[in-house]
Amino acid sequence: MARIVILGAGIAGHTVARYLGKWIGKQHQVIVVSPRPTWNWVPSNIWVGVGEMTEPQVSFELAPLYQKLNIDFRLAGALSIHPEGDAEHAKPFEDWRARDWPRTYQNPTYPNLFAVGIAFAPPHAISKPMKSRNGTPINPTAPRTGMPSAAMGKAVAASIRDMLKGAPAPTHTASMAEAGAVCVASTGAHLFKGSAASITVFRVVPDRDTYPQYGRDIDLTFFEVGLAGHWMKFLLHHVFIYQANLRPGWSLLPD
Repeated sequence: MARIVILGAGIAGHTVARYLGKWIGKQHQVIVVSPRPTWNWVPSNIWVGVGEMTEPQVSFELAPLYQKLNIDFRLAGALSIHPEGDAEHAKPFEDWRARDWPRTYQNPTYPNLFAVGIAFAPPHAISKPMKSRNGTPINPTAPRTGMPSAAMGKAVAASIRDMLKGAPAPTHTASMAEAGAVCVASTGAHLFKGSAASITVFRVVPDRDTYPQYGRDIDLTFFEVGLAGHWMKFLLHHVFIYQANLRPGWSLLPD
């Protein structure tokens, strides 16, 4: 029997946990360590802040949920981990390519160690580093929450499942240089009076070999404000809460 320890139960950690619980929870020991007893759908916290929703509508207790999947939940915080990481990336920004972006999130020194979500250290900025007028460094980095976190989490969970069955290396990938992302911001919860800002980007990490001019597919990269985005935000809220809460058929929904 293998023991899998997941540090953190945010979007990425919870995604890894629920899929591993579903796939291998009866054959192997899965442990989740988190300093918070609840899971919180952070993108909807803005609705709590403006009084459109209550805290129970955007969060739920983790321990009883993990019991359903035979997951051992530990309410604690990890103080440190030393995977010999924090490598110095000597190449200048101009020399990086989309193909350099990690795809499996496996530690190169310790093959049984993976880092997803905000635990993953991007190897470089996603646009040219600059400075403000007063000299403050501006280093745009890739988003590691929401859609990218869930994609990383599911890919790593699938790789761990397959490696436990004998695969010699990770079998699934989730490179942000090959994927897109969507961000929808809305401050109202009324179905017919709301408005939202919707942003889509493809690809998250620019690929100038494929898209020489901008690094992205401009037909799939845009920004809009309106009621349609608000409806999408409202729908996404309920779908992701439903899925994260392990409701019937949760694994059939897209992450």
